Amino acid sequence: NDPFVMHAFGKTTHADVANIEMWSDVNAQFVQSIGKTIDGSKVGLGIRATRFSLYAQNGTIKCF
Repeated sequence: NDPFVMHAFGKTTHADVANIEMWSDVNAQFVQSIGKTIDGSKVGLGIRATRFSLYAQNGTIKCF
């Protein structure tokens, strides 16, 4: 999702209050680097992220 959607989602879910950062990856660069993609090209969506969560501390991914 784009940054605007992620911001709204963070507000709606109160993630902002819980100090949870919401990230967007509009060109799928990050999800490609961690192998969490699906190809939605057949329906006009291109490379997209699969559903996943991750845990990071001080910018280091601990698990996903």
